Amino acid sequence: MNTLPERRRAPALDIAVVGGGMVGAAAALALAKAGFSTALLEAREPTPWRAGDEVDLRVVGLAPSSIELLDGLGVWTSIRDARSSPYAHMHVWDSESGAAIDFSAADDGRDLLGHIVENNLVQWTLWQALEAGGGSSGTSMGGVRRLCPADVRGFEAREDRVVLELVDGESLSARLLVAADGAASPLRDMAGIATRGRDYA
Repeated sequence: MNTLPERRRAPALDIAVVGGGMVGAAAALALAKAGFSTALLEAREPTPWRAGDEVDLRVVGLAPSSIELLDGLGVWTSIRDARSSPYAHMHVWDSESGAAIDFSAADDGRDLLGHIVENNLVQWTLWQALEAGGGSSGTSMGGVRRLCPADVRGFEAREDRVVLELVDGESLSARLLVAADGAASPLRDMAGIATRGRDYA
């Protein structure tokens, strides 16, 4: 972990969320709605989702609990009506062992298991919600401060806060840091947290 020089001490936010993908954007919006002062830091603006574009192959299967979360954030109806595909059966298999398992909504007495939705549609809708009620870029409204583009160069965990040092020389203090910056999380590497994984192929 990098040790940062002392600078003028800015008021600490409750929570800083680094990474504005589906998970980070949803977390920031939920935390703001719960009353926490929150900053969302993202390196690049999401690509606008347009109904006329081809269906993106990067999709997510949203289970009822995830749909309930998105509905509570006020974005599910927009996502569902824009483009989603309900599914009632799922077959999952492992390419190495040949093991497989099936999930069926009927086995649980339900009509559906969930909905398949494009990742970029979920992210874009969440960002639209953040812009509408959670704060525009660089400002603080409704509990969210959105910083984009923003790249984290390092951070230091102090007794009562975490201090983030940004590439542009600015710093940000928060009582809690959420690393939502992807599978190859730079923040995780900075913190020295090890992981194990393997390729799908």
